Amino acid sequence: MAHSNLKKNGKTSKKPAAKMPGEWLYLNKEELPLRKIYELFNEAQNAEYWEAAGVLEISLPESGTLDMEDLEGTLGDDEGDAYLLQNGIHTVFAATIRPDDYEKAKEIMLFITKKLGGYFCADTADFKPIVAAK
Repeated sequence: MAHSNLKKNGKTSKKPAAKMPGEWLYLNKEELPLRKIYELFNEAQNAEYWEAAGVLEISLPESGTLDMEDLEGTLGDDEGDAYLLQNGIHTVFAATIRPDDYEKAKEIMLFITKKLGGYFCADTADFKPIVAAK
């Protein structure tokens, strides 16, 4: 019962964007609360913020969500924290998306970096790829 649009391994043959990671980081040299990002979206009513939990959920147009969580200035490991120190990073948020939502999430990431600075990077050993307003 193989579908014609599926390869043997179960992945669809199109959508190269699915190779994008689902786990991202938002890093900024400025100290800013997650509430600041929420305030960019709350007028459009497309974000929910749970202050006590340090979690923000931003709705993506016609798809999933970009979920952000305050990591309270640490990546939780020596290598990651050394990177933060070397780069003068004071704000660290985890950002999670479904890889299929990357293109929509990228628009939101760029909007945030244009308004507040900082950048998004993949939560990988080399912190790549990077999404930032130029």
